[in-house]
Amino acid sequence: MYGPYSLDYIKEKGIKINDLVWYDGLKDWISPSEVDFLQPFLSNEISTDNNKKNLLQKVIGFLK
Repeated sequence: MYGPYSLDYIKEKGIKINDLVWYDGLKDWISPSEVDFLQPFLSNEISTDNNKKNLLQKVIGFLK
């Protein structure tokens, strides 16, 4: 699990289209493409290790 990240950090580094994001109020992790204010910072690059990271994020999210 990584983060939390500030919006300034996301603006600087970007976010990949297949990353998952979570914030207070969400029941589960979602694609950043579903979050209006993150869409301008999306990169079309797809990370190769993202599936493993996403699974880990989901597992840790359920444990919280």
